[in-house]
Amino acid sequence: MRLSILDNNRIRYNAFDKTNPEMELRYRIIDANYFMRAAERCFEPIMIEEIILQWLPIPGTVLLALSIELYIKSLLFAENKRLLKTHNLKKLFEMLDPATQGSLIRGTTYMKNDFNTQLELHANVFADWRYLYESSTFDGDIEFIMQLAEILESFSNTLI
Repeated sequence: MRLSILDNNRIRYNAFDKTNPEMELRYRIIDANYFMRAAERCFEPIMIEEIILQWLPIPGTVLLALSIELYIKSLLFAENKRLLKTHNLKKLFEMLDPATQGSLIRGTTYMKNDFNTQLELHANVFADWRYLYESSTFDGDIEFIMQLAEILESFSNTLI
């Protein structure tokens, strides 16, 4: 296991062995899965009291965006592409092989042009939502973000 509990207040994360490409790909996808599971928990409504329902859409969206980024970077790694240090989902997505892009787009309910428009609008969703408190308004299509995360999860997990 790469995560160890040292005592009540400390954990240790051991990075994966970067000399083994198969293991590195596996752990990259597993890490993306962790963020996907955390995002799903944020979107689960929880009853606090009989009439108070709590859900966490802002942290959930940030975690979805991070999982999308990690899934795309995992696919780029699998395609032997250079990994960029960026959170821009559009730039990362466009680096994928055209066949991979096509498969992913077909796995959503969006036509290619609509998908590309949504991807452009949500290219910086990680930073936009992480710093949401700094802007006066921000519109986002959670359905698109969820669909993109789900198809990337499904597609990526076939590789491990």
